Amino acid sequence: KIHATSKRSLMQRIQRVLPLDSWGVIEHVTVTPAGGQYRTTNYKYKMVIAEDAVTVKCSITPHESKGKTR
Repeated sequence: KIHATSKRSLMQRIQRVLPLDSWGVIEHVTVTPAGGQYRTTNYKYKMVIAEDAVTVKCSITPHESKGKTR
């Protein structure tokens, strides 16, 4: 899990494509240092999802891809 921020309307669109407990690819993101008083995870970074983000559901999980090469 990683903390991610975006506009509310964009997050609703992403949740339709990538429901909880599913794997996918999100393009057009920025990774920035996490800081301040409000940190939802212990990770050092947070992900900011851009307005023009592209989301695609992925049929393969990281566990299935072990040992495979591109």
